[in-house]
Amino acid sequence: MSYEYAASALATVSAETRASADVVGTAFKTIFARLESLKLGETLEDGVGLTKYTSAVESIGVSIMGTNGEMRKLDDILKDIGAKW
Repeated sequence: MSYEYAASALATVSAETRASADVVGTAFKTIFARLESLKLGETLEDGVGLTKYTSAVESIGVSIMGTNGEMRKLDDILKDIGAKW
């Protein structure tokens, strides 16, 4: 994810939710770390795998996986999710 996109997303979410940048930044860090772990084929400590995340996001019409079966860039996934709201 580019620095510019991350900074913009942080500012936008903070402004919309009125949550502090610390809170929003920690939430993003957690989301990105979990997705990165899942991308590497890990199953999280709560038993969640990429399939569960993929099906949850696909339920709103956004694909996590690209056409070649690889995980899409986080910028693109977040842009698509943001467009749904």
